[in-house]
Amino acid sequence: MRKTFAALTLLLASTGSAAAADDMAKLKADGAELIKTYAGTLQKALQSAVQAGGPVKAIEVCSVTSPEVAATLSKNGWSISRTSHRVRNPTSLPDAYEQAALVDFLVRLDGGEKPETLVKAGIVTENGQKMFRMVKAIPVNDVCLTCHGTDLKPPVQDALGKLYPSDIATGFKAGDIRGIFTVKKAL
Repeated sequence: MRKTFAALTLLLASTGSAAAADDMAKLKADGAELIKTYAGTLQKALQSAVQAGGPVKAIEVCSVTSPEVAATLSKNGWSISRTSHRVRNPTSLPDAYEQAALVDFLVRLDGGEKPETLVKAGIVTENGQKMFRMVKAIPVNDVCLTCHGTDLKPPVQDALGKLYPSDIATGFKAGDIRGIFTVKKAL
């Protein structure tokens, strides 16, 4: 009887673990899809803005369109946003989870990992609520350097100075991490 109970307990525990693993896999897949949609939408909007009015027009995408897209995609219990270790907008400072992920990503980048592969996900407790959290690095590419690099043109500098007087999101080079996409969902 004792062996049967032990076997049943082990079976239930392993079944629970499998279900939890399936749940986590689904959360990760959903989070990754949300990040992909957000990133793709922003990329298209930035490309259109640059074609229509140059880099200064692209700054408007980041300041106006990005929060609108994030608000539209934040539904069904999910929220999505961007943050960085060097923020342009002081209203998007990283929280503790995001700060830890950014530090980890920067260390891993220094260790030779590629920025596009840096992802972190897990279940955490925030204010007594279990939350799924997922972050993905935003790699700096050549187009990012127009507004985030070291050699900014005067019209870009002027536009950034007006919109973001406390901006510290410049001086990046290709291959750096610009920041992270961050998603969360209350469980």
